[in-house]
Order: sequence, then C-alpha cells, then structure tokens
Amino acid sequence: MPGLLIRTLLEDGIPEGFLSTVQLLIGVAGYEFLRSREVSASGHPQTERRGEVFEYRCKGALAKMIRRETGYVVLGGSTARADSRKSAIRPSSGWIHRLRNELIQAGILVAEGTDLYRFTKDAEFASPTAAAVVVAGGEANGRIVWKLVANGKTLKELEASEVQGA
Repeated sequence: MPGLLIRTLLEDGIPEGFLSTVQLLIGVAGYEFLRSREVSASGHPQTERRGEVFEYRCKGALAKMIRRETGYVVLGGSTARADSRKSAIRPSSGWIHRLRNELIQAGILVAEGTDLYRFTKDAEFASPTAAAVVVAGGEANGRIVWKLVANGKTLKELEASEVQGA
C-alpha cells in the first residue's frame, strides 16, 4: 500500500507543502532520515533549531533547553529539583527515578545545596518530557512546561505553529 501512495504522488505530482509537512512531522517523532543537514563554516553540521531557548521553572529550579536534530538538550548550568515527587517513585514511573540516578552517577547532575541539583554539562534527551521529568523530579508534560524565553509560548504551541506554517 505505501508503494501505491508513493507511485501516485510521483505520477500525479506532489501537492505543494506536502513534503515539508511530512519532514516536520517525522522530525517531531524523532526520525531524521528526511532532514537535510546544514553545515556551518567550520564544516560541522548545524544541530540547533533556530537558536530557540526554552525554560522550565519548577519549585525553585530553573532549566534551559534547546532543540537539536538529535533530541532535546538541557543546558549545563540549569538546575533541577533535588527531591523526587511521589509520581517518580510509583512502579509505573520507575523510569524517572532510574533516569535521574543515571545522571547523578554520571556526574551530570550534582547537588547544589539541599534543594537543587545542577547540570554540570549539557544533557541530551530523546523527548522534552524526559528532560522535564528530570528537572521536576516527577511526572511532567514536556510539551507544555517548556516555554520559549523570547515570548512564553509552550513547545506544544510552537510545534503547532510550525505545522501550520509548513
């Protein structure tokens, strides 16, 4: 069946904007095979998306994040709550506790006082939610809690506008 769709698109012509919408949706899903990579003057791939910085404030913690072609990166120097919410300890959410512990063991999250951890370097996550739960110490919807520093739009709102503009 997919072959029929591709053959039809090639024979009848691809509707304007179709490929850019597909590329955007596939990229949001975490796949890179349709994305072209821009190369900087130094010859290295450009990985940041338009330099957009997001932030997430949570009970005294302040984390900053950027999107890259390969994932979502919480920037070094950001902070996260030291305590874990009950949602991180539930059996169904054990991955949150394990992920935070892995970052602590790797020296990426270090104690800063009694209430916070500090990211010692950039840390890349597969999803904005994975990044958010580490900062929050429990469940969080990454598409809603990460907000653009420039205008306060949520990641979800930005992605919706990118799809509409594609």
